[in-house]
Amino acid sequence: MSKLKQAVVVIHGMGEQRPMETISSFVDTVWTQDANLSSGNPFDPNTGKKRPKGHNFHWIKPDPKAGSHEMRRLTTEQDKNGRRTDFFEFYWAHLTHDNAWTHVRGWLLGLLFRPLRRVPKDVRTAWFLIWALTLLAFLISLWGLYGQVTGCRPWPVNLFFTAVGPLWGIFSSEVLIKRFGDVARFVDKGPQNIAAREAIREKGVKLLSGLIDSGRYDRIILVSHSQGTIVGYDILSTLFALYNKKIPPNPGSKSINQSARMALEAAIADAYREGNPLNIDTFQALQHAALQEARDQGSPWIITDFITLGSPLTHAEFLMARDEDDLRAQQGTRLLPTCPPQLEYSRKLKNAGHEPFGFTYDPLGRKNPVPADPRPPPQGAVFADPRRTNLYSPSWRLAWGDLISGPLGQTFGLQGKTGAGPLISGIRDVPVLPTLSSDLKEPAPGHRRVGFSHTHYWNLTKGSEVKTDGPSEPDAVPDHIAELRKALDLA
Repeated sequence: MSKLKQAVVVIHGMGEQRPMETISSFVDTVWTQDANLSSGNPFDPNTGKKRPKGHNFHWIKPDPKAGSHEMRRLTTEQDKNGRRTDFFEFYWAHLTHDNAWTHVRGWLLGLLFRPLRRVPKDVRTAWFLIWALTLLAFLISLWGLYGQVTGCRPWPVNLFFTAVGPLWGIFSSEVLIKRFGDVARFVDKGPQNIAAREAIREKGVKLLSGLIDSGRYDRIILVSHSQGTIVGYDILSTLFALYNKKIPPNPGSKSINQSARMALEAAIADAYREGNPLNIDTFQALQHAALQEARDQGSPWIITDFITLGSPLTHAEFLMARDEDDLRAQQGTRLLPTCPPQLEYSRKLKNAGHEPFGFTYDPLGRKNPVPADPRPPPQGAVFADPRRTNLYSPSWRLAWGDLISGPLGQTFGLQGKTGAGPLISGIRDVPVLPTLSSDLKEPAPGHRRVGFSHTHYWNLTKGSEVKTDGPSEPDAVPDHIAELRKALDLA
């Protein structure tokens, strides 16, 4: 049994978050109250008395790797397998606390004045709503100017605008600037946002590389929520570029066994060539085997999972690109990595009678290559090995579910060779709050829609749907909690 720990890094979402607020509630759900992880020790390690039923303990410790004196490492007691877990929060809200209208204005106007044909159908309702609010703000300003010039304000109209004006001020300050300002400052590459983007990215890379290089851990799980999913996606892409040259080490070796890597490449190439969907269970098992194979050969990369909750990445076509064609172009050039990764074509392998498509390349330029040659992945293949799980809450008429979230497979999947049909997805998309029927159109039997659910992904008290959390779990938990714990797989 490994003596090394595993680490979970949580990236919070948009808004003026407070240090340790997100990680504390998250750990309570996925560790403290998960009886399926219990070591079976009936005694409270602090008092020696009998512990509460299903209660696991953790301690909060200072750790320089946490990246800030405001942050702490949450370390657990041993679970049922004798393994400990360290939880960290990547806190970045202080780097965007000075959001102002100048940071939001250009980005918001770019979205508003986008031609309707380039607005994806799934965000058109929200787009029209933003337009309505913008026009209302314009009318409020116009009415104020008219009253100042003429001194004439009929009292019914004046009463309306007097009531609406302050509400608009609160909305623009608390929502547009403080919350959506975070989104604007990270996805809009305007000069006014570059410093904040760089600071967030550098801080995240420093945290994760410090954990990788510490030698303490054999597994790192990255979990992100809301805007944090865009932050995590970008950090992983940047971090992998620093480590991919070492995966696998010693590319000049002729005896290295890369059978797991070859099996993973073959599965992706078959799906790419035939346009068939990937079986997610099989694909993620191949990913895990390929990662373990590289680890056994000395690869330092230990990030096994990237879990996204309530991710706006589903709207990447709207938020991060001009339109769908631009999004696909950025993915094709590896600026926006996909899962499975974009494939590399090798004419030499083709001429030698081998499968020419793979996500790795030959750094030595061998004249007579074979698929078994040591082949490292390029920097754009960051999601070849880490398993991706995306929990989203299906939206319905704006007020129910989570309009911000959605499935990611058809946004960040791989385009097949024919260029037609659905994308080939390596992302496990899981609808929760509510769970959907097999056609993904209506709530499954026994499930119901939940009001605005963007902040409920690790909330134990929300959701009516219930399932047992594992074969040995005596208690039941809401379905979205069971799916989250399953994705983490801490045991």
